[in-house]
Amino acid sequence: FIPSVGVVRAMLPGIVIFVLPRILNSRFAGIGQPKVLIAIFVPALIINILLNLLWIPHYGGVGAAWASNVRYAFGAIALIIVYSIKMHVPLAGIFRFRRSDFDIIMNFLKRRAGKRND
Repeated sequence: FIPSVGVVRAMLPGIVIFVLPRILNSRFAGIGQPKVLIAIFVPALIINILLNLLWIPHYGGVGAAWASNVRYAFGAIALIIVYSIKMHVPLAGIFRFRRSDFDIIMNFLKRRAGKRND
């Protein structure tokens, strides 16, 4: 597996970038708008195919990994922008943490501490 290390390392940024769209995908599917996802990810797929055709002959597996990274980044950015528009949430509001975002963790810790005291 040693020869694949470079490819795996090249894929890591795309994997990290792809986490946010995975979360937002379920939101769009949950509100009955899966067509939005198709409208975003079909162009991203086309970009991936074109970049694969350009980069694989020159860079091999690492080129394919970077083509996927570009696709993930394009899809993530497009999905965040569309989410912001459709849900009427400012872009800064998507990335800003609020105290209420951590309420579920605090409630869990309080319940767990309460069970230890019983």
